[in-house]
Amino acid sequence: MGNVTKSQQNNITSPNGNSLAVFVEGITGVMKVKDVLGNIQPLSDFVGGGSSPLEYNANATGIQPVLGTNVASGTNATIGGGVSNNASSQYSTISGGRGNVSSCVDSTISGGYNNTASGGRSTIGGGCQNDAIGNYTTIGGGQNNIASNNHATVGGGLTNTASGNYSTIGGGQSNNASANYTTVGGGLQNIASNSGSTVGGGYSNTASGYASIVGGGLQNTASYTFATIGGGRNNIAIGNYAIVGGGNYNTSSGFCSFVGGGYNNQATNNRSTIGGGYQNIASGQDSFVGGGYNNQATGCNSTIGGGRYNTASGLCSTIGGGYCNVVSNTISFIGAGEYNIVSGAVSFIGSGQCNNISSNLSFIGSGYTNTINGQCSFIGSGEYNFASGVSSFIGTGCCNCASGISSFIGTGNYNCASGGCSSILGGNYNSTNTCSYAMIVGNGITADRVCTTFVNNLSIKNIPTSGAGLPDGSVFRIGGSLCIVY
Repeated sequence: MGNVTKSQQNNITSPNGNSLAVFVEGITGVMKVKDVLGNIQPLSDFVGGGSSPLEYNANATGIQPVLGTNVASGTNATIGGGVSNNASSQYSTISGGRGNVSSCVDSTISGGYNNTASGGRSTIGGGCQNDAIGNYTTIGGGQNNIASNNHATVGGGLTNTASGNYSTIGGGQSNNASANYTTVGGGLQNIASNSGSTVGGGYSNTASGYASIVGGGLQNTASYTFATIGGGRNNIAIGNYAIVGGGNYNTSSGFCSFVGGGYNNQATNNRSTIGGGYQNIASGQDSFVGGGYNNQATGCNSTIGGGRYNTASGLCSTIGGGYCNVVSNTISFIGAGEYNIVSGAVSFIGSGQCNNISSNLSFIGSGYTNTINGQCSFIGSGEYNFASGVSSFIGTGCCNCASGISSFIGTGNYNCASGGCSSILGGNYNSTNTCSYAMIVGNGITADRVCTTFVNNLSIKNIPTSGAGLPDGSVFRIGGSLCIVY
């Protein structure tokens, strides 16, 4: 051993030999030891030969265990222990384990079994049969994982492959991050295949669009730029910036389209939105369906709040809810009810059943089987009322018909105002025929003269001019005005 004094456990002081310095000689590159007395010897005098578990490799540049079949053949390579390990490149390191191979410069294997670090500065923490092939790649552990491109990382799991530059797989099984900057958090058989794409977890999900995201779930596909699926099952986001929050079998295929959830919903046009529900379609640009079942918002900027089998196909048309309602023209509205139809522009049905507006600027409040085909007309409620004259009006009642221009029926049943500007204030079976400006208050009256008022079968000429002595409810006139006794 020469004159170098070994350091002892007891804390003896210099110059008795308790201090050693280990250094590499600048000229020969040989690692040497110097004691406090200045004695210098090669470090190889103190390793191998049975005095240490470690020894120099054949080139006297690396360190390997004395016993076993480990080989540290690379310059400055190191093997700490284990069996059948091979550190064959410069500065490569294997801490232990069995059958591991560290074959590229600065590659490191901490332990495990049959792992291979063949990329420059690659690292394997442990596990079994993992391959860190790309430069600066990392595999934490697990089995049969592959990090095959630069800076790729696999945390663990089974048969995962990170093959894109800077790609990452946290764990799970049979996941694939195959493009640059892709990420799979975990789960089973997930694929992130376009730059910047991410799959958080779940089973058999695919993020194949640029910077696309699938949070989790089952068999979801986000295949366009910045497309996103939160979770659920069998959902598809195939428009740029399209989003599906969750649910089953939903499709968001328009630019910036959105489906919140539900089942089998389709948002197919630019900025179209479906909140949820079942088998709804928002196919108009900027269209919206809140929920419900089998609703279709096909017009640009059309809206359906909910309900079933409703269709809004007109520009800016709206249906609040109900069943089997249809709005097919511009800026028209149905609030609720069933089997209501608005085909006129800027028209309105509040509610009711089987009401129909085919003219523009018209209104039905509610009721049953009321119809308007005269522009700017109005039916408040009732049933089987028909307003066909321009600017005609029916307040309520049954089976009334206002067919004259600006004709008016306040209430009652089976009344017909066919004269222009004619009025039937109430009663039953009254008719203005073609007489303009006629007015009827009563029952069974037919106005046959222009500008004539009939009250209880009397023309205005025969109506008393004073209410004196008349019972309550009687009509009398003062000048051209009608008055009622009460």
